[in-house]
Amino acid sequence: MSDIWEDPALAGAMAGGDFVSFKNPNSVVGTFLSIDPTAGTDFNGKECPLVVIETDDGETVKITVGQAGLKSALWDAKPRPGDRTAIGWDGETIKVDKGDMKVFTVEVKRAEEVAASKPASLL
Repeated sequence: MSDIWEDPALAGAMAGGDFVSFKNPNSVVGTFLSIDPTAGTDFNGKECPLVVIETDDGETVKITVGQAGLKSALWDAKPRPGDRTAIGWDGETIKVDKGDMKVFTVEVKRAEEVAASKPASLL
């Protein structure tokens, strides 16, 4: 099995369910199911990655990864299928040349760690 995070298409771009909106501060916590480097569409109609997470209540949600801050945070965390993953935006933004950029937090607890112990945090 190849590692999706080593796929050049994902580096360049950086299954059912509802889309999650980060218009207001919120977070998604659950099991990371997949990432597809080109299945999403950003605000400008360009392809972008699409993440699928199963939340703790069994709901499957999709997150389009079109915003630079989210791309960067996901790239740093590199969640893999089965990992306990939290993606959140607390309302923080930073000024960039094109306006305000949301500052996302991505936390990951590897599937092996989850299986070995019950998590103490959101993860």
